[in-house]
Amino acid sequence: MKRFGDKLNRLRKQSGITQKQLSDMLEISESFIWKLEHGQKVPNAAMILNIADIFEVSTDQLASETRNINMWGDFTHPVPQQFI
Repeated sequence: MKRFGDKLNRLRKQSGITQKQLSDMLEISESFIWKLEHGQKVPNAAMILNIADIFEVSTDQLASETRNINMWGDFTHPVPQQFI
């Protein structure tokens, strides 16, 4: 399962954004970004919304820790028929 910090790190790197640039966008310290990415801090709801807006992903994609949906929303395992 992906942790929030792992997802944030991957999104940031794929977008070519440095920790400093992201910290400026979110108006927080660069060290706070590092702590988020390393699981030492947890974002509040407002920060999750802002990060989702920056990277154009849903808050569910950022905050959920599920094995069935990857960070881009594609199903990696079939959905059981009873839920369709």
